[in-house]
Amino acid sequence: MRHTLDSGTLPDMKKKTDRGKLWSRFFSRERFHGNVVLNFTRFPKGELAVYGRAYHEAGQRLVGHIASSHYRDPDACPIVFLYRHAIELYLKSIIHWGNNLLRLNGKPVVHHHNIFTEHRLTVLLKSVKPALRFRKSLGNWGDSHFGCFRDVEKVIGELEEFDPRSYSFRYPIDTTGKKATLPHHFVFNMIEFGEKFDHLLRILDGLSMMVYEDFQSQAEAYHELQQIVGNGP
Repeated sequence: MRHTLDSGTLPDMKKKTDRGKLWSRFFSRERFHGNVVLNFTRFPKGELAVYGRAYHEAGQRLVGHIASSHYRDPDACPIVFLYRHAIELYLKSIIHWGNNLLRLNGKPVVHHHNIFTEHRLTVLLKSVKPALRFRKSLGNWGDSHFGCFRDVEKVIGELEEFDPRSYSFRYPIDTTGKKATLPHHFVFNMIEFGEKFDHLLRILDGLSMMVYEDFQSQAEAYHELQQIVGNGP
């Protein structure tokens, strides 16, 4: 979702109001193209999938650049990080809206100490399952790359084998300073990686939207029913 600022709607950021916070060093009143507004919905949990889409598209652009130009081996690192982080955000979005959907239907919700500090994708995957099972959406997806939830588990399991906590592609060495984060002579093709995970992220985007829309429609119906019951004789 892209938002632009223009001279007719630009708020007066000098006034102490609740309308926003201006990062003045990196803001331009003369060059509006490039200005952005973040955290504008006042409901940040609802923006998990939006952020996931942004990270995915950034990764796609980097893969596209590599496919058509020269590159260095370490250029792979931000690509894997962006794709992996996009997956994490989509999974957390599904869990958030899925729990709301389950709760609305009187089903047990997935309890986490705090999903927002959890970075292990396989752990998050387990918490995605209940909502998809409730929606009868664990299989028969009709995608040639990911036909069911089990296919997602396999690929994410392979990713976590080398990057279990979103650390391996951010640093060349672990926190002890003694061990490399990846095996010696770790080889893969960035374009193949991007194409495979593009399919996965499109699947996750669709699942996130499905669970969100299910919750919204049922919540609206529930609210309307409560209004009717409350206004009854």
